[in-house]
Formats: sequence, structure tokens, C-alpha cells
Amino acid sequence: MKTNNGGETSYDVPLNFSTESDEDSVPIAKRRLFEGVLKRKGKETETENDDELWFNFEGTIAKFGIRKFEAITGLNCVPLPIVDNSKVKGKFLSKYFKNEDPISRSRVSFLFNESKKLKEEDKIKMAKIYFLENFLLGKQFTTGCDFEHIKLLDDEQYFDAYPWGRIGYNVLIDSIKKSIKNPSALDVGISGFAYSLLVWVYDCVPLLIDPSIFCAQKIDDNKICILNWIVNNHPEWKELAERVFNHEHV
Repeated sequence: MKTNNGGETSYDVPLNFSTESDEDSVPIAKRRLFEGVLKRKGKETETENDDELWFNFEGTIAKFGIRKFEAITGLNCVPLPIVDNSKVKGKFLSKYFKNEDPISRSRVSFLFNESKKLKEEDKIKMAKIYFLENFLLGKQFTTGCDFEHIKLLDDEQYFDAYPWGRIGYNVLIDSIKKSIKNPSALDVGISGFAYSLLVWVYDCVPLLIDPSIFCAQKIDDNKICILNWIVNNHPEWKELAERVFNHEHV
């Protein structure tokens, strides 16, 4: 979030490690921590389920699956329903994105930042699609948004009840698996809500919350795990590499 010269507030794409400006907006240690899990110590093992990630941390198999993602984020992760097309006529899509193909995330962000000019109902809808496409499903800033997601805004109750957690999880797992098979894909960026995996790593790698490193601090025991952590210290990547990822007990 930032304030422009006119005193108005605008919003950058939140933490998902997949925008062109990541190096400027995300502490480098946070991004490197994520990459370290995947490239260095996060050695994926063969899984019994294709939609899970299994990692070997010092001989212990740690599993990251849909239930863990749900517990971390608190998002709706039930199986995807069959969409009732009679409820999604594409009115909002036609009103703001007519003849746009693809609809870039940068375009959605622009309209969101200009939302004070919109009707109140449309402001809320624009905020929802902004959060969904740029945060939960975050990909590269120039990647197109899903037309079907925007169409669902015609029925806000249906949109709000939709299992976006399941969509977000599938996007994240698919992106990570591609990055593990092809490490150079990390240079493009991880799609999805990557921060959920970091929260999971805080539990899996105790060294990250050791007082001498203090990468993250657990402050609560909330049912929604992402609410339990704060990160108010960003160690230099060299320090993390030497004291965590090159440590004999990781």
C-alpha cells in the first residue's frame, strides 16, 4: 500500500512472489526463504496423492495438502461445484472489461485504485476480483484474469460462497510442482497464495523461529494458522543460508 502525491491511497499487488516488482516490494530474505525450501532443502519425495507436496526435512516427511492449506488460510476448500450459468450473464464483465482479451491483472489493479469513481456496489465487486486475482491466485502482473471468475460477480452470494480456496490451492500446487521439475521456473515466479506455504514452513523448520534468528514469531494458537504468526525481522539471506539452510539439522 502506498500514498501518492495527492494523498490518495493505492495498493500494490500483495505478497505472492510472482510480480515483476517483487524484488522491490518483498524483503529479499522472504523470497529467498521460499526458494530455499524448494531448491535446497525442500527435496520433494514421491507422493501417494498428486495434489499434495511431500518434503523430506532431516528424514521426516512433511506433507502439505488441501486440508493443511485450509487450516492455514481458513478458506473454503470444498470440491468445486457445477456453475449455474443462468446466474452468470457477464453484466459486470461487459460493463468494465468489454472487448478486453486478455484482461490483465494490471488492468484490474488500475480500476480498483480508481474505484472511488465507481458506484458503491461496483466498488465492492472490483475489490473482490482484485483480491482474488492479484492475491489468492496471484500470477505475473501481465497474466490474464479468468473471465469465468469475473462473470460470477453477477451473483455476489454465489461468488462469496464459491470455494476459492480450492482454486487457490490447485494453482499453488501446480506452480510449485512445475518449479520443482524445472528450477528455472522460479525465476518467472510462483503462482497462487505462496505465503501459506511459508506459514507451514515455520512449523516444519523450528530453526526459523529460534530466538537467535527470529525470522517469525508465533503469537497465538488460532484455529486459522495464518493469524498465529508475525514477521517483524528480516534476516539477511546470507545469515539464513548459513544458520538455517546449511545447518546439519535441517
